[in-house]
Amino acid sequence: MTAGTAAASKAVVLDASKGVTTITSATITTLTSTTVNATNYDAGASGTAGSVDVFPSTAAKGKIAITAADSAGDTTTTIVNASQAGARTYTIPDAGASASFVMTAGAQTLTGNTTLGSGADLIFSGTTGQSEITFTDNLADALSVKITGGADMLVFDSTDANEKLTILSAITQKLGFYGTAPVAQPAGASQAALAAYGAGANGLDSGANMSALHALVVEMRAVLVNCGLMKGSA
Repeated sequence: MTAGTAAASKAVVLDASKGVTTITSATITTLTSTTVNATNYDAGASGTAGSVDVFPSTAAKGKIAITAADSAGDTTTTIVNASQAGARTYTIPDAGASASFVMTAGAQTLTGNTTLGSGADLIFSGTTGQSEITFTDNLADALSVKITGGADMLVFDSTDANEKLTILSAITQKLGFYGTAPVAQPAGASQAALAAYGAGANGLDSGANMSALHALVVEMRAVLVNCGLMKGSA
């Protein structure tokens, strides 16, 4: 028996620095220590839940518990850092309630207010046709995207001539401006294209074409008023 070295079927004796090496495995129900050095550390076992608790320096001020939930299969979830250019401290803010992290891949759901700091940009970068902002409202109320405070503007801009802006994608969807009730795309016979212009009394070649022009102007006014782009009065 050698002090500080574990051997099969032998008692364990600490060395002069109170250390022991070459222990292959050990099952300890409760371990209270300042420092534990191990190459691999398992908290619990398959079928037996385990937890790693980390306490702060002040008594009765909570702790961080690292635990595991059941996965769909017998898989391993690994937490690993990318290469860091220097020492880093990553702080988990108080979300105000239980919440999930937003990762760099996969579908994510945000609840509550999300604030971007001054000078921050929201950038979409990926496969063509897959970089989208989708607002889905599952409630029977108004879904609002607002800019509040100051004399700010919401600007849709692009330096690429191939970029396009589409407002609504179907004629059955509704649109409104300046607080008016949204309406679907108007349609009617009075919107038909006018006949070719020809010489005639007052520059119009027939009373029928004059009437059609009048009906078209009335229709255009009604469309602008109904969607809120024109008030329709003083």
